[in-house]
Amino acid sequence: MRDGILNEYCHKKNSFPKYEQLNCEGPQHDPLFTIKVTYPIRYPLNQVTMQDYSSIASARTKNEAKKKAAHLALTKIKKLNQEPKPCPPPIPIKYLNSNA
Repeated sequence: MRDGILNEYCHKKNSFPKYEQLNCEGPQHDPLFTIKVTYPIRYPLNQVTMQDYSSIASARTKNEAKKKAAHLALTKIKKLNQEPKPCPPPIPIKYLNSNA
């Protein structure tokens, strides 16, 4: 389910998340899969171009690792989108004293 939400988010940005299997370790009957998902995000929000971010997760099945990676990605996207916008530059002192 989480990977579907990430797909929708990326589709709105005219892109798609890229999933990559980084590792598969452990015995054949009980493997541990490590999946990396790369996705575009505009951060800071006033940035003109998109940057690629990635999240990595591990699980006993590929599908579960993919879902966990997508969940981490959505958490990161939400966090980045909630951070306050940067403050504007300070006004030079000479402009504050308009009496001169």
